[in-house]
Amino acid sequence: VKRREQLKDRQKTIKTEYRKDHRINLIEPDARSMNKLDGPGYNAQLAVDSQSNIIVANETNDQPHDRYQFSNMHQKAENNLPSDPNRAYTADAGYHSLDQLEYIEDNQINAMVADQKPHHRSIKTKPTSIDIIQKEKRKVERSDFIYHEKEDYYECPAGEKLYPKSKGRHHITYRARACTECPISNYCLSKKSKSKLLYRDPRERLAENMLKRLVTDHAKERMKMRATSVEPVIGNIKENLGFRRFRLRNLSQVKGEFNLMCIAHNINTMFKLMGNRRLAAFIYAIQSNINQHIAISKNIFAILLRCWRYFNFQTKMRLRLSQVAVLLQQPE
Repeated sequence: VKRREQLKDRQKTIKTEYRKDHRINLIEPDARSMNKLDGPGYNAQLAVDSQSNIIVANETNDQPHDRYQFSNMHQKAENNLPSDPNRAYTADAGYHSLDQLEYIEDNQINAMVADQKPHHRSIKTKPTSIDIIQKEKRKVERSDFIYHEKEDYYECPAGEKLYPKSKGRHHITYRARACTECPISNYCLSKKSKSKLLYRDPRERLAENMLKRLVTDHAKERMKMRATSVEPVIGNIKENLGFRRFRLRNLSQVKGEFNLMCIAHNINTMFKLMGNRRLAAFIYAIQSNINQHIAISKNIFAILLRCWRYFNFQTKMRLRLSQVAVLLQQPE
């Protein structure tokens, strides 16, 4: 009975066409089917400081994708880290959704979120030339159109205007008058269509504005930096620490297991940071509550300090941890 109720609750969050075939694994009922997995699993999230490669926040849930996870990870990171109005976030395309872009705008967050479907955005100043489409013999994409925001219509490569014809619950439909005589209609229309249709979400401007930022040199550099921060941490946890699957069951226990793996990574990373010439800068950053160079909060360090006693560190490392601990105890 309990599992039937759980199945009904979960089916409410699944698209209608997938509800009938959805099942709950009796051995691990909290887990769900994930892409690239043979069986049920969990979705692990990380927020990593780009300068030190220290994990500043983590999360484990049963969601099959990351589409709505940015807001959750942002709040966790902000709670763990000292306040910094200049903090910037970079996320891969899996986190891209209009809901999350709306969250970013409402909270005025400096964030770059890669777009999985840039060909769906109309950010050009003029439509793609018909000659180019005919030469490439390719499908006409939404990016080949331009959107006139003030007049509220799309302009196609052939110069036809698509005006709003109907408004649905989640989008507005734009339709061209006639396309059958268009020289690129075979690249633009489906076999059953006689005129072009485009669907636009009222919040589509958020995705368009984000894409305009993503094509800048500054955004490209930030995306490159992400590849050298989060990805190496994931690789370290999987390859070096050998953590490729959860060994405990139930979501609550899995969360604790992943927390321990993140703590292990952070302790190893801090050991390397403290063992080189950056020790003085590291201590100064904590003492002065400055996180521009190494973003680590007192809360995170306190957790690591408690775990330290369970690890057989060298005497030199213990002295350094004690030195930072004294600084943390000093009144601000």
